[in-house]
Amino acid sequence: GGLCPGQNTVIRELVLTLNKYGVSKIYGIKHGFKGFVDPESWCELTPELVKDINHRGGTILRSDRGNPPHSEMVEALRKHRIRQLFVLGGDGAHKGILQLCRALVDVDYECACIGVPSTVDNDMPMTDKTFGFDTAC
Repeated sequence: GGLCPGQNTVIRELVLTLNKYGVSKIYGIKHGFKGFVDPESWCELTPELVKDINHRGGTILRSDRGNPPHSEMVEALRKHRIRQLFVLGGDGAHKGILQLCRALVDVDYECACIGVPSTVDNDMPMTDKTFGFDTAC
């Protein structure tokens, strides 16, 4: 999806928290859903790498719009043995997560998909405010 204030902070906190819980490999995928199918877009995120990104604008993972076939996204998750997927974005990204979850169920691959509401539009149902909304106003 599009850029939104606070995305680097969310990325930082996810990495630091997952690390504290003992998750040994944490990947970031550059260029949104398009990056799933591009091996060059996968990068390992470490506490050292993300420690100061909250002071930078934009997102270290860059953003993009568009979706490759969900079957290819599922295969990428399977190849990297991903069991938890966090997606930052607005209504389009969350619709993409739902479609991806359906594709995961179809092939019986277990992966928890978590959507983090991050949009300047504040257009997420059942969410009072999204990350980035107040800053963008």
